[in-house]
Amino acid sequence: MANTTLQNFIISLNRDFYDTFILSSGLKVPAKQFDFKVIDGKVIKKPPTESIKEFNIRMSTWLEQLKKIPLYSSAPKEFTSRYDWPFKEDLLLNISVGLTKKDYDIKDTDNMAKTIIDSMKGTVYEDDVRIVSFAIHKFIDNSRPLIIGIKKLKTNSLAVSIPPLFTKKSLYE
Repeated sequence: MANTTLQNFIISLNRDFYDTFILSSGLKVPAKQFDFKVIDGKVIKKPPTESIKEFNIRMSTWLEQLKKIPLYSSAPKEFTSRYDWPFKEDLLLNISVGLTKKDYDIKDTDNMAKTIIDSMKGTVYEDDVRIVSFAIHKFIDNSRPLIIGIKKLKTNSLAVSIPPLFTKKSLYE
């Protein structure tokens, strides 16, 4: 669904399946995590780029702010969640990333997933080794929303399907 936009829609989060949601907008998700180079036959990992550093700082700040939201806030129920982080259980993640048309055409979902997953390590979950299943979806939306659904799983459980994060309804219907 390349031409999807959330700007003119009301979204309804799938609270029947996911335990927690992380919602943000305006974050530019870098598509490349690390570069490597070979020097004298040895593989050397280059330090993170400035865009990765900036993304990690912005995500970390946002996640810390989310943890301070009380369970019963004045926000609509759809947008409140209990942030009982860091998770220690096995987890399923579903990630939806809104991108500009230009970024949509050039950014790889696997690289964005790695960047997003790494940015939550130590805050949302102790270690990303706890993620046993994930899906990522990109769509065009200039407000660059980032929606992450997290489901706690029992150890060694089988996550055979990943339901949608949200449904949408036009504001003009």
